[in-house]
Amino acid sequence: MRIGLIKTAEQAWTFMFFLNAAATTVLACARGARHKRGCQQAERSAGQNNHSLAN
Repeated sequence: MRIGLIKTAEQAWTFMFFLNAAATTVLACARGARHKRGCQQAERSAGQNNHSLAN
């Protein structure tokens, strides 16, 4: 199995391809979105302040 990785120019998305050993067939693929750092920090802060979200 081989793995290929493609990132979009603005790096908002990443695509990972799982290929056969000869790299002639895509066995599976996955897409991931990159979160903006400010949004992640805001979500963490909100979670710390909201006790109903604990564990």
